[in-house]
Amino acid sequence: MSSQVSTLRSPEMGNALSQRLWNWKDVALMSIASLLGVIVGAVVLFFVTMPANAGTTSGLTAAYMLSLVAVQAVVMLASVWGLGLLRRKASWATIGWRPVSTKWILAALGLFVLLRVVVTVLGLLLQSVGIHSQQAMALAPEGFTWASAIGSLVLTGVLGPISEEVFFRGVLYRWLRDRWGVAVGLVVSSVIFGLFHVELATVIPAIVIGLVCAFAYERSKSLVPAIVIHSANNLFAILMLYGFLAAGGTL
Repeated sequence: MSSQVSTLRSPEMGNALSQRLWNWKDVALMSIASLLGVIVGAVVLFFVTMPANAGTTSGLTAAYMLSLVAVQAVVMLASVWGLGLLRRKASWATIGWRPVSTKWILAALGLFVLLRVVVTVLGLLLQSVGIHSQQAMALAPEGFTWASAIGSLVLTGVLGPISEEVFFRGVLYRWLRDRWGVAVGLVVSSVIFGLFHVELATVIPAIVIGLVCAFAYERSKSLVPAIVIHSANNLFAILMLYGFLAAGGTL
């Protein structure tokens, strides 16, 4: 795979990404705005949905969780656009929002398959030492409903990965790489991406996902392969979860 992927580098797309774009003030401003936006959104949503939340075993409804994903995505994208690209008078293409060849899409899907194997093994190892994920409960706090299944596929499966790749690869990795090199950019941005997922059982697999997505971004000079990998991973997990629940399974 490595020899195949190395032939898929896109030099004609690399000029914009080879130039320094962000400084620490840009990254800090976008990060703080995103964090504050998500916190405010979470608090507002909690009070708005409080009556409905009180009637669930987990204390949270699918509507709340999916709305929070939507708020996070919109806030991240708005921060990058308004506080980053507009201030820098740069286009989305500058951070890698550009098409890639079919070969790169296929390579991204191949990386996703390998990634799923690694993530599955990691998950089993973590379970064997007593570290269990509550992510399924967060994705389906009320069990199976068509509304939550479709909402999860659209928001967690597509919109969430797009916004996270724009921020963590297009902004954070890009800044770290330009300042300290590819190796530091890959590792540090992936660790931060993992910590962003909070729960230990999710943090470790997320670090691996971050490494693969950052690698694809660096090699392709486009956000598209990273989005494909990230989105395919989330969609696979959601389909497996809701398929299990639709078949009568319980969390």
